[in-house]
Amino acid sequence: MPFSNTHNKYKLKFSAEEEFPDLSKHNNHMAKVLTLDLYKRLREKETPSGFTLDDVIQTGVDNPGHPFIMTVGCVAGDEESYEVFKELFDPVIQDRHGGYKPTDKHRTDLNHENLKGGDDLDPKYVLSSRVRTGRSIKGYSLPPHCSRGERRAIEKLSVNGEGLGEGAGRRWGGHPWKGVLSCHPHPHPRHNDNKTFLVWVNEEDHLRVISMEKGGNMKEVFRRFCVGLKKV
Repeated sequence: MPFSNTHNKYKLKFSAEEEFPDLSKHNNHMAKVLTLDLYKRLREKETPSGFTLDDVIQTGVDNPGHPFIMTVGCVAGDEESYEVFKELFDPVIQDRHGGYKPTDKHRTDLNHENLKGGDDLDPKYVLSSRVRTGRSIKGYSLPPHCSRGERRAIEKLSVNGEGLGEGAGRRWGGHPWKGVLSCHPHPHPRHNDNKTFLVWVNEEDHLRVISMEKGGNMKEVFRRFCVGLKKV
């Protein structure tokens, strides 16, 4: 993690009023939800890995957002963040995702045979097709809070999972990526020979899984995505 005051224990010598950030000019979901009373309740809590409320909100404090673009303004450092700081995360998620409540369940269907159409998109208008998702690995801090050792362990896991058939792993040098609250080395992308199935490691998510190809055959892109994702 970069040098910041989020882990400065001396800040607890000051009152919540003295430590509460000025969000009056901010346009992000965190700033809409976070109140002084909420800050008082959560500021001394931390997850088992040591992620605090100030860690959660610092990216939104440092980046006020755009007057016409509502950004999120907060990050989770680990799986437990969503429970420890649920009073902040639940309304932020609900606001950001159009009313998605804590009791709602995300529906997933990775049976590519259930996809109707998608193989007849007009090539005059569709240059390429892509399906992608992010995946987190249980038991590791999330990227904003990952240590160097954790990132190396995650990379080793991705190496061990490279027997993907048509997605057989190859690696090429990634570009530098500087994430919020992180000082990451290069992310490590892996791909098949045709570069139609790729897995980025240690970028914004532990794994970023991508299926893509030129043209408009979305049905084939989705089939490759489903097969590859299950093997990852």
